[in-house]
Amino acid sequence: MKLTQQNKDLSGRNGAPLRRLSIDDVQVHNTESDCWTIYNNKVYNISQYIHYHPGGIPKIMLGAGKDCSELFRKYHAWVNIESMLEKCCVGVIMPDVETIEEEEELDQDSVENKS
Repeated sequence: MKLTQQNKDLSGRNGAPLRRLSIDDVQVHNTESDCWTIYNNKVYNISQYIHYHPGGIPKIMLGAGKDCSELFRKYHAWVNIESMLEKCCVGVIMPDVETIEEEEELDQDSVENKS
């Protein structure tokens, strides 16, 4: 709580709007000095929070560069992470988008089914 009160922007966005990110974007941020995690499809930069985690660095690093939703709910179901880490939010995970090949296959299937 003290960390978020002392700092206006812990996300590293510097006032920029939330970003649309992929899982691949998050996976590269998996070190103590550059740590992002996903909770409920929101991406949080927890780099500055790591040393404040009551369970210690090794425990919080279990979610580094990954989706920590299940792990977080298992140990902290009563904590409102979205409120607590609101200033750490980098963006949201984009839903999977069909590739061009998949779209072309779908178009081809509908042409074949109409014949």
